Amino acid sequence: MTTNNLAEAAPLQQKLGALDYQIKDLCRRNQGDDWTDEVQQTFDRLMSEYRSTKQQTDAIAEVRTTDSEAEARHRQVQELTGRSPEEQRAEYTRWLGAWRDYAVNGPDMSAESRAILVRQHTEQRDQNIGTPGDGGYLTHSEFNANIIEAQKNYNAMRRAPTTKVTTQTGQNMLWPTVDDTVAGEIIGEASAHDADTDADIAFGQKAIGAFKYSSKIVKVSVELLQDALITDLPGLIARLLGQRLANIQQTHFTTGGGTTVPDGIVPQAAVGTQSANDNSITKSNLIDLYHSVPSQYRMMPSVGWMMHDSFMGAIRKLDNSTSNLLWEANLRLGEPDRLLGKPVYENPAMLAVTALDAADEGWAVFGDLSAYYI
Repeated sequence: MTTNNLAEAAPLQQKLGALDYQIKDLCRRNQGDDWTDEVQQTFDRLMSEYRSTKQQTDAIAEVRTTDSEAEARHRQVQELTGRSPEEQRAEYTRWLGAWRDYAVNGPDMSAESRAILVRQHTEQRDQNIGTPGDGGYLTHSEFNANIIEAQKNYNAMRRAPTTKVTTQTGQNMLWPTVDDTVAGEIIGEASAHDADTDADIAFGQKAIGAFKYSSKIVKVSVELLQDALITDLPGLIARLLGQRLANIQQTHFTTGGGTTVPDGIVPQAAVGTQSANDNSITKSNLIDLYHSVPSQYRMMPSVGWMMHDSFMGAIRKLDNSTSNLLWEANLRLGEPDRLLGKPVYENPAMLAVTALDAADEGWAVFGDLSAYYI
């Protein structure tokens, strides 16, 4: 991260800390009948400001991550082609001009633009990047990277520490599963194992389906292509395409029912606890859900919570005599807040407080999120 990024982040982190204190103090001073409409409005305003500030710090952290990924990508291309990162950036600028020339003029584009696009296609073919029939002729590695980056930024299931699997063929994969909790034993010196007490490991398998997603066709006017103020139109389009893909995938990865769409994490998760009242949540619910996961799994680094933003707000309003032990604001750049010591990932595709009733499933997910495969 650059010095400018750090200088920009410091006051935002201080603001986060101040807002967190105000929210806790508001909840501490207003319990039960003291929670008036006016208090609710103040709470909503503080939470909105907290979320906005948190998003700004997350964006700064994302710049650092994106820069690191770009550097790694440039090093990889340098190993393959011998071109330095500076030469790669200059090449991308030339490709942008050729792409715009083709988009505006079609077959009447200049010979120079045609040569640039043909060369880009040849190099991608040699590196197994892109398919001519699917637009590989016109795409650039930076264009593809922008789509992937946008999918991560706008998809809570990709931001969380879920496991991402890449396949070359798009075929379904049979993934081995095991849930073994059998303990070992002590045997006497030089004693043989007792065959009657043997415990074989029960392996299973789960078919992980592959699904082809489309961002739908994006129409771009010639006037927009000719607008010199938009210097990186392909980059903008790539981010918009990635956002479209992220929106539908986030819903499917969260609540999908399988068969024609992926299995979502909510339907596939076992029920850890159930709320006694509609549209409400208690400290006991949270603690019960936390302890419904075996302790050996709770210690995994990828363990965390996932819930709708409205539930995050509801948890912060719980009786503040113990809420400090429940919710912990995380002032570190790019790191989520914590609930009972574990990170909380906000997911808009989860049910909101107002949409929850006794027949619905999943107001929150807690467990080893790396066990969900994308």
